[in-house]
Amino acid sequence: MSRPPLHRSIYYGWLPMQPEVHAEFLRRHVGSYGLPGAPIPTPPRDLDKAVADLIQAIKDNTVMKSLSDLMFKQVDKDPKWAPDNADYRVRDLDHLKWALTSAIQGPPEVYVVERDGKEFGEAIGIPIYLVLDLLINTQAAFDLFRMDEFNKPMKKLLDEWYDYLRDESPNAGSNSTLNESKTGWFGPYGLKALLQGIAPYDFHETYGVKPEEAKEKYPSWDKFFIRPFADNDKLRPVKPAKYVAIYNACESTTLRTAHNVKLDDTFWLKSQKYSLYDMLGGNTKDSFAPTYAERFIGGSVYQAFLAPQDYHHWHSPIAGKVLEAKALPGTYYSALPDDGVPEDDPYHHLTKDDPHGALMRSQPWLSLAAARGIVIIEPTEKSIDLVGVIAIGMVEVSTIDIKVRKDDRLTAGQELGMFHFGGSSHVVIVKPKDGYEVSFLDEENNPIEPNIHRWVRSIIGRVTQK
Repeated sequence: MSRPPLHRSIYYGWLPMQPEVHAEFLRRHVGSYGLPGAPIPTPPRDLDKAVADLIQAIKDNTVMKSLSDLMFKQVDKDPKWAPDNADYRVRDLDHLKWALTSAIQGPPEVYVVERDGKEFGEAIGIPIYLVLDLLINTQAAFDLFRMDEFNKPMKKLLDEWYDYLRDESPNAGSNSTLNESKTGWFGPYGLKALLQGIAPYDFHETYGVKPEEAKEKYPSWDKFFIRPFADNDKLRPVKPAKYVAIYNACESTTLRTAHNVKLDDTFWLKSQKYSLYDMLGGNTKDSFAPTYAERFIGGSVYQAFLAPQDYHHWHSPIAGKVLEAKALPGTYYSALPDDGVPEDDPYHHLTKDDPHGALMRSQPWLSLAAARGIVIIEPTEKSIDLVGVIAIGMVEVSTIDIKVRKDDRLTAGQELGMFHFGGSSHVVIVKPKDGYEVSFLDEENNPIEPNIHRWVRSIIGRVTQK
């Protein structure tokens, strides 16, 4: 079924579209710190201990403590970038401890605000990231958030958060926001966002679950986020083509494409060129780079990102045989610090030079730095030498679940794995044989352009003779 183009900002689902909602989140979880009568955060399980252990690890390490002090000094303090004129910034480690603990007291929810008699509502799916967002865009955070000494306790926090979100016990409450109230994901504001990417189908047609049954059918938050389609072949068919087609690996929004990718390249803040050796693991213990990086030289790259509302399984872009499949460790919140939004975003409230959202602008760099899963495929088609799929974990969305194994035979569109809890990013690398080339075109021969949401298993490219 064809549908009109759906344009999305790179910040969609990651930063609130409405400044009033952004401000309400920050007021509740950052700005209330230290105020008389401010509630004491009471998160479930041992999440408060996990946050405390992270903060203590920073305080106990001389280098991390020094970098954190610099981070709070370097964060942009210009009030004009405060969402809806609400200047809520994290000031120190104790403030950060309170804010993180406050933000994870329950499962993600819809935030509803009212101003001038008008009501606004929007779902916020990645609360830890929103607390850290402005801090991320500093040189000190770039150094701090890449340190193993930081990422080890951060991973423990994220693992604890994930354990809560997948807890199906009746008293856990991880699915408590899967309801039809204003603050629920199936209320008027949450459901609107869920339907945007799947129209003209509704939620029941797409996932086989009625909104009023969601809490019963999804016993945990994670079960909701990894929900399968009711019928892959009906809803997202792999359409045969008269040419060698490349199919979309994820339900996602196109970020960028690149051709003639190099073995090793430098990531400049503006251009962010792809570096094959680093993308495949670089010099790390479990790296695929020594074996496969040179075979991908001169190949073409397609990158796209998922929003928390999207379908989170990833599928094979081509038929073939699995040569390798493995998850690699990496960073969770590190991003390239920059000068802010390069120009006014036509699909978001962010305007030129706004420092929010540096992590989303760093997605090409994250293909070599973040935790990621890599599947390397030997295609059945003789015009292609090799295909790589890199599933990139971003922020609290770093649980990579690979479902295929080495030597598995794949059909085009077959499931490879999934992300648990939220959206992320992914890269597909296609290296054609000599005499062939890759063109990124959809099934109607239209060029693949950025900021367009595309269904999984739809055609995004083709391989043809030069």
